Amino acid sequence: DAINVAGSISRNSDKAWALSNIVVELAKAGQFDKALNVAGSIYYNSDKAKALINIASELAKAGQFDKAVNVVGFISDYYSKAWALINIASELAKAGQLDKAVNIAGYISFDYFKAWALRYIASELAEAGRFDDALNTTRFISDDSEKAWALRNIASELAKAGQFNKALTVAGSISDDDDKADTLINIASELAKARQFDKAFDVAGSISDDYYKALALINIASELAKAGQTQKALQI
Repeated sequence: DAINVAGSISRNSDKAWALSNIVVELAKAGQFDKALNVAGSIYYNSDKAKALINIASELAKAGQFDKAVNVVGFISDYYSKAWALINIASELAKAGQLDKAVNIAGYISFDYFKAWALRYIASELAEAGRFDDALNTTRFISDDSEKAWALRNIASELAKAGQFNKALTVAGSISDDDDKADTLINIASELAKARQFDKAFDVAGSISDDYYKALALINIASELAKAGQTQKALQI
């Protein structure tokens, strides 16, 4: 079979590549024990780590979170371990297991990767309409840029859900001016789509940067035209 063929390859780098591909396919097929056995036979630690990341990720996708975490324990380097934990935390968030997802993210040793995972979790929660949980998750994000990204996503999802006042409150908590302006553009656009043009103009007017303000007004004008208010759109 494929494993025997790969085992007969004399050059270690080529053998490792072949075995890694086999691990990926086994994991996708749900044959996790066999995948782990093959991963254990991979000579190079970097290739072995990649294989184990794939197994942990597929286990998490299958809802076997405890087994996925156990697999991470076999990964020797911290970088690869961080990526595996990010994948597990992301799948936990998708499954609605927020507390466990945040807990798993806490084991990530690199602060930036931890912040990235938490930003992803917060965004997933916002897309699921769990806005309070999403906002609570941002409290654990230490990196300012990742926190701003998470808040921007939450505000955008709130606006899509018609919760414009709450979206504006979240936008107001964003420290970076560019991220805040981009968020306000999204809110103004959603207001315009909801035919709340006066409020959309107010939000656009609150954007201090002329470039971003122009982008918001372009979006509003487009929605006015769609609503048949061509004359008003041309006046912008």
